[in-house]
Amino acid sequence: MSDPINAAWPSATALSLVDMDADGKPGVTMNYLTGGSFVAPRVGGTLFDDRAERPYSATRLVFSASGTLSSCTQASGPAIVSHIDSAIRGCKIAGDTRDCTGGEASFLDQNCVDYAVGTSTYDMVKVADAASCANVRAALP
Repeated sequence: MSDPINAAWPSATALSLVDMDADGKPGVTMNYLTGGSFVAPRVGGTLFDDRAERPYSATRLVFSASGTLSSCTQASGPAIVSHIDSAIRGCKIAGDTRDCTGGEASFLDQNCVDYAVGTSTYDMVKVADAASCANVRAALP
């Protein structure tokens, strides 16, 4: 996108996706939460269509943050979210080795979650340059 902060979010097929997680699939591969009352979405409009196991997606989150330093390494305050956009460019079919077709990906994209944000806040903690994911998770509430 030439102006990723202000430009209109394009259709999933118009996005030029990078394989951010290096798994050979466009965008970022995610997992649908399943189990209990959660089921993966169908890739079509009938009860007989396959279910998607993992979507290949792109997301844009644009926000501004203001707040207060509570120490030399911590800050918190309100966050104003101006955009949350997402697109599903493909998927893996549940219980199968195949990826979904373009039409199935389009169905998922057209029926994916549409986010709306209310009041938002943030907590920021400075961590060491060599911090692991576990260190980052432990530093935040």
